[in-house]
Amino acid sequence: MSVSRTPRRLAIAASLVGITVMLAGCDQFLPSPVAIKRDGGALTVVICTTMTANSVTVQERKGGTGAWTPLAETTEPFSIDPGTPIDLLATTSPVVTGEPRLRPGDDIEIAARGMSGGEEISIYALFTLGEDGLPDDVWTQDGGTVSQEPCEGISDRSGQ
Repeated sequence: MSVSRTPRRLAIAASLVGITVMLAGCDQFLPSPVAIKRDGGALTVVICTTMTANSVTVQERKGGTGAWTPLAETTEPFSIDPGTPIDLLATTSPVVTGEPRLRPGDDIEIAARGMSGGEEISIYALFTLGEDGLPDDVWTQDGGTVSQEPCEGISDRSGQ
């Protein structure tokens, strides 16, 4: 006597689809709490989360392709207050290796690792500069939103 495997296969396929949908629904990609702005020829970076940063790295990629050029990095802990521009030169171990281009089509990458509210956190933001480059009259937030204040509409995710 032959037993049809079709109902079993359909049940397995339906289960796999259901699991895939549930897992996909768990991934929420929220914009990072980071804003950038041009200040003359310099790049100003603000992280909108209270944290003690163990490292912050800022890199730029010409035309959005090719190798990343490090602009600044620090590996000594320092405090970050939401909305306050980060002055990597004022930290105890800055490494500044390049001047930003900030031209249309360039990518700016900011990564920070540290502690916030007693937990380790990592912040990553990628900005692709539009046809006008990086404006100096407004803040550009991760995700492309522009605002008059760097942390406008961004909540401090530290829980502090």
